Amino acid sequence: MRKTLSAIAAALTLAACTVPTEAEPPVVEGADTSSAEAPAAEPSPKVVLTAKGKGLKSTKTFTVRGDWDLEYTYDCRDTYGDMGNFQVWNDDTGMGDIYVNELGAKGDDVTHQHTGGKLALQINSQCRWTIKVIDV
Repeated sequence: MRKTLSAIAAALTLAACTVPTEAEPPVVEGADTSSAEAPAAEPSPKVVLTAKGKGLKSTKTFTVRGDWDLEYTYDCRDTYGDMGNFQVWNDDTGMGDIYVNELGAKGDDVTHQHTGGKLALQINSQCRWTIKVIDV
């Protein structure tokens, strides 16, 4: 029996002194040990075009990824009397993609678009106007 206890003690001592061949990071209790990467952050909204004017105007070409917003204002009170028309459409499609078509003394709003790509806008109004395109 004495030999058996000595053999067991020797085996335990040897096991306690054995160094693993592959280094493993220390495990911290309660820590997340998953190896999944954090998801990429969504790009922040970016203004890709601003324009202002009166009358008919084509904008420069701009590119949006997908969803984008068109913020606009118009004011006809000092240029055309009471009422005026304000229209914005995709310059490349004739009047196929009309984004804004309003009649009033003044107005402002945001339209949310969902088809990105390379675009240019056509603005038609008797009023003073501003537009801003934001790639969201």
